[in-house]
Amino acid sequence: MTDIRICSECHAEMRFGYVIENGLEYYCSEHCLEKNMTMEEFIELYNNGNGDSYWTEW
Repeated sequence: MTDIRICSECHAEMRFGYVIENGLEYYCSEHCLEKNMTMEEFIELYNNGNGDSYWTEW
């Protein structure tokens, strides 16, 4: 069984996308992400793979 997440912005079911702060928020696309933060803010949270924010597939 595949885990399904729900986009925090558009409420679409997700099988891949952005995870913010270890699951505090999820975004299915760059479009939904950028309605809530800039790509620069996401990159700061990502912190070269050392942060709790990242893009993934489930």
